[in-house]
Amino acid sequence: MRHLNSAFVCCTLVLSLLTAGCTEDTPPVKPPVKPPPPPADVQVTVTKTPVLTAKARIPQNDPNFVRAEATASGVVFHFSAKPAVDLQVDNVVAGDHPRR
Repeated sequence: MRHLNSAFVCCTLVLSLLTAGCTEDTPPVKPPVKPPPPPADVQVTVTKTPVLTAKARIPQNDPNFVRAEATASGVVFHFSAKPAVDLQVDNVVAGDHPRR
């Protein structure tokens, strides 16, 4: 009887080690669909003053703001020194784009 328990433990251990490296096949993650750029002749007219929430930030009003750069993964804000504006995850940023 003692011999049988040892064999059972040994088989269980071997099977556990063999299956430990197995993983479930997962489908590849699809990259997000990038929306098409707006047509060049699109213009927006603001008819009312925007009302900002408590989470809204306007980085370009910071005295240390240099520029904003749009990248594939988000927006990068450049400041000449530590920004006075407190940018946090889930903030809504606003601003205008200079005409070219």
